[in-house]
Amino acid sequence: MKKLLVIIAMILVVSLLPTAVLAAPAPFKATATTQTSTELMFAVGETDYFVGDDIRSLDVAPFIREGRTLIPIRFLMEALGGEVSWDQVKNEVAITLQGKTIKLWINNAQAEVGGSSLPIDSTNAKVVPIIEKSRTFIPLRFVMEAIDSEVVWEPVEKIITVRYPKPALIIHDGNGYRISYPENWVLADGSFVGFTSPEGNNANVGFEDLSADPKTLDEYTALSLATLKEVFPDIKILESASTTLGGNTAYKVTYTATQLGSKMKIMQIWTIKNNKAYIVTYGAVEGLYSNYADTTKRMLDSFTFE
Repeated sequence: MKKLLVIIAMILVVSLLPTAVLAAPAPFKATATTQTSTELMFAVGETDYFVGDDIRSLDVAPFIREGRTLIPIRFLMEALGGEVSWDQVKNEVAITLQGKTIKLWINNAQAEVGGSSLPIDSTNAKVVPIIEKSRTFIPLRFVMEAIDSEVVWEPVEKIITVRYPKPALIIHDGNGYRISYPENWVLADGSFVGFTSPEGNNANVGFEDLSADPKTLDEYTALSLATLKEVFPDIKILESASTTLGGNTAYKVTYTATQLGSKMKIMQIWTIKNNKAYIVTYGAVEGLYSNYADTTKRMLDSFTFE
């Protein structure tokens, strides 16, 4: 088991390095999908932006305030085929896309999504829509995730990528399990199954035959946690608790650790079924981890045993 966890950790870290070479996708079974996503790319401080391969122009550049990217909403919605209306009396912005309506109010930390009131940022009440240079700016991530989009932040170049709707999930049949992953992720199928996002965030599934040395989940968990602390001397465990995987009782641990000079944030869930241990791992450079946390949840929710 110790060797297994070390290999999983190293596969994860190496696959996240900028110079990593990914294995060619192997054959797999997948459900048919017809859903396609519109991709938009914006850069903080720049008025040019991309819709697919087309370059378009904003009249006011996106900027960062209170740690969140704000963007002139009308350009974004027009690119996606949505509508924006403005009520000057109420200081209200109403966004409608594919039958879904979001209402926001200038300098108000609450929004209305499908009739329900939600905080724009539960960690910072100062994140609000504002008017700047005669344009209405809204917090990009909140609005786009509310309409089922994928939002990716690249902190070095300060580039935001939006994919609407989220890339469809397709099914991979593994060794006694099934898991779905986004159609725009690369599948590498070998000793471990790896799923890599376009930006390099990585998830993988490993398994270990315990027939020769059966263990309970509690025993396996104790050994796993001890191994992680040995493999990663600077490990900081952020979460450690019971959970489920594929309807089976499981254990989840989330931690940060340094590997090959990079500070990583990693989440692992393991469970035991039919004398096999299944380990699902997701991780990224710490600052990029949240970009695909929601996508990983979709993948974990899809995990089933055959």
